[in-house]
Amino acid sequence: MDIHRTGLRNYLLNLHLDDAVIDDLMVCFHIRRYRKNEYFAFAGERADKLGFLVSGLFFMHALRENGTVFVKDFMVNDQFILASFDPKQEAGVCIQALKDSILLESKYSDVQSVFKRYPDLGMLALRGMEKRFESLCGRLESFAGMQAKERYDIFKQTYGMIEEEIPQHLIASYIGITPTQLSRIRKHKIF
Repeated sequence: MDIHRTGLRNYLLNLHLDDAVIDDLMVCFHIRRYRKNEYFAFAGERADKLGFLVSGLFFMHALRENGTVFVKDFMVNDQFILASFDPKQEAGVCIQALKDSILLESKYSDVQSVFKRYPDLGMLALRGMEKRFESLCGRLESFAGMQAKERYDIFKQTYGMIEEEIPQHLIASYIGITPTQLSRIRKHKIF
């Protein structure tokens, strides 16, 4: 088996799926390499894509009218990346590589066809997406009531092992402060 496919197969095995289901899913995916700054999805464009991040780093963001970037999340190894819940719809966010990355990529509509053949798999996938969406929404809501230092501490708990790979202005956007404020927090100054 291709070394790039091992992570996805292991992920699916951990869900206790039958080999036939896993094989049907694995056929949908092909290796796709992304260069640093290349987009997996761009807001406003149709994106019938689902990816499983083998190695690399992506971030999900929205572009505000004033041109600033609002970072919603970071995606690391062994996570799924989905451009849109409906493959016929335009992506609502941008998903961009922060460094050279390797994905196992499929048309999301092809994966949905597998879900139709295995309804239990479709329900399992839906629960996983709901859980991830709820987690993202919960984090955004909880950040609203926190001090910047607390938000940075949560970022460190979640992404501390890759912090050096993420530009400071994106970390600042993720926690809702300016890069200057982030520098002060990192230096333990009170602002």
